[in-house]
Amino acid sequence: LKDLGMDDSEVAEVIASHPRLLSYDQENLKPIVQWLKDDLGMIDSQVVTVIVQSPTLLRYSLEENLKPKLRMLREQDFADSQIVNILLRNPKVLGYSSKRLAARMAFLESQGLLTEVSL
Repeated sequence: LKDLGMDDSEVAEVIASHPRLLSYDQENLKPIVQWLKDDLGMIDSQVVTVIVQSPTLLRYSLEENLKPKLRMLREQDFADSQIVNILLRNPKVLGYSSKRLAARMAFLESQGLLTEVSL
């Protein structure tokens, strides 16, 4: 976490809200952080913001959870920059079940609000 530029208070906040992170192998966390940077183009400070707001993202399966959610958002024609903005406002979106995410997107689309989405 410090490699991303987190200061001591941010690391403490993340650990306090999700103490089990201390037991995680650092090598298991790196792929998620790298995915946020490589696949979405996030910079370190954006990754820090997402992790501080929702440290549980670091325990999700990249292949079974995170990548499929990103695919769902892209299928709605969100540009990566829009997805980054969504995640900066509400990173828990990636933790929603696929059913919940689809229902939220369907409702917003029916109201003509999908392009203004914050999910």
